[in-house]
Amino acid sequence: MQQFLLDVGHNPQAVTTLAEHLRLYYPDKKIHAVFSMMKDKDIAGVLAIMKPVVEHWYFAPLVNPRAASENVNA
Repeated sequence: MQQFLLDVGHNPQAVTTLAEHLRLYYPDKKIHAVFSMMKDKDIAGVLAIMKPVVEHWYFAPLVNPRAASENVNA
């Protein structure tokens, strides 16, 4: 059975809670993340927190002038 968890954490504090939840409730699962973020947010901080938890990343581009591109240096 596939499970989906949708979260819109957009800062290190919110993403820390998400990472802790994933470690606690899905310790043996391979986590796949669909990722988009606004370029004025702390992208590097968010990715650093999630990197140890996520097995596969998928970038989902947004149509918004504030959206980060796939080429952002995080």
